[in-house]
Amino acid sequence: MRHFASFAAALVAALVSGEARASCPTGEPVLEELTCSSTATGRITYGEASDLGGSCSTRDCYSCGTPYANLTQRTAEDVYSFTCQRSGDVTLDISGLDCDLDIYILDSTCDPYTGCEDGSTAASTTTDSVTFACTAGDTYYVVIEGYGFGTTSTYAGYCRNSTYGDYTLTFDVTAGTGCSEDCDNATDDDYDGLTDCDDSDCASDPVCACDLDGDGYDMSACGGSDCNDSNYYVNPGATETCNSVDDDCDGSVDGGVYDPDGDGYTSEGGDCAEEDGSAYPGAPEEADGVDDDCDGVVDEGTSAYDDDGDGWSEDAGDCADADADVNPGEEDVENGLDDDCDGVIDEGGVYTDDDGDGYADAAGDCDDADPAANPDADETENGLDDDCDGQIDEGFDDSDGDGYGVGDGDCNDLEGWQNPGQVEVCDGLDNNCDGVVDEGCGEDEKPLESKDPGCGCGVGLGAEGGAVLVGLLALALRRRRAA
Repeated sequence: MRHFASFAAALVAALVSGEARASCPTGEPVLEELTCSSTATGRITYGEASDLGGSCSTRDCYSCGTPYANLTQRTAEDVYSFTCQRSGDVTLDISGLDCDLDIYILDSTCDPYTGCEDGSTAASTTTDSVTFACTAGDTYYVVIEGYGFGTTSTYAGYCRNSTYGDYTLTFDVTAGTGCSEDCDNATDDDYDGLTDCDDSDCASDPVCACDLDGDGYDMSACGGSDCNDSNYYVNPGATETCNSVDDDCDGSVDGGVYDPDGDGYTSEGGDCAEEDGSAYPGAPEEADGVDDDCDGVVDEGTSAYDDDGDGWSEDAGDCADADADVNPGEEDVENGLDDDCDGVIDEGGVYTDDDGDGYADAAGDCDDADPAANPDADETENGLDDDCDGQIDEGFDDSDGDGYGVGDGDCNDLEGWQNPGQVEVCDGLDNNCDGVVDEGCGEDEKPLESKDPGCGCGVGLGAEGGAVLVGLLALALRRRRAA
């Protein structure tokens, strides 16, 4: 009866388009990542369309399954994932059924047609199971399908409505080799979060006996009192000896009287280094990388200790080990401190005397790149504010009386013939102080002193030349009177 129903369902599916297969975790949510110790309880959701197991004509149906293969599953399914820890056979059981559910194992492609590893499609309404060969490290998808939801068939095993579809999914670790825990390899073989003897799979394994050393006392993991179950001579019934071992498991090493380094302190009395006579409670702390005073802190109070916690000790170059903002790794800022511990305070800032003349910018140095310019310097006639009083060449204004001082652009304040108000003449001088000598004079023109008196230049004077001549005569007259 069921075989005929399966054939009919496949035939109908072939005539219906649009039954697309979705990938397992994107198209159909994965409910849980299973381990060999997992137990999953659920119910297939009634009324939802299937994301897996479409038409065989489009290569979307389930291609595996015993006894019925190439089945179209048209209703909802639950999907789980499982990663194989050790290659071998794995058996999954579903129980607590109230209708006929099918179980499939798909490979990592989650393709019901090309990736169908194994399945059980038996007509059972109570229990079912599937065994498949898994490869260590590979991921598989476990799919629970509700066979025939909503059908009008008279088959009693159909999941007819939302009150059907219950199941409990478990692993039968005794029925295969892919899930059992190795009890002595320090590996969680069955991915249940428990390793070796901590796993209940190993409860009967001889390796996990509670008295490994055979001294008659169980280990603490088994609720026993043996503090070292790998040493036959260490147990609650042993006699304490002076050997730096708690032989009788009373929590006291050597009965609190063993002092191998002879410093007057035992481990029970706080000695943190029983083989070092210079390390004991109350010993002076030295900069030696050792906790000499056994207080749990190494080298505190010495130049090797980083007192301010900035990562630098005095030995490492910290010039202020009480200030965490001052160390060789900091950048210098203008605060009157040597932030980077390079021996210079606020270098490049207004508080630093960059030119070494005894004055910084903040102290009134108007040119901290010139040691000749500072508030204590004498003013000279050089076009600069030497004494930083805001005035240039004060006391040296217009020495030649031509109406121009150095600060006004007079390029020779000892010669009235040269100033910015003069007209350039061909005399070998920069008369107008524009930085150019005899501009406008031709190659055949010579300085005035080489010409006949009153001649001017070697060409006609013109109106401008006449003005020049008048200026020359006035200057000569002034010099004669001064003599």
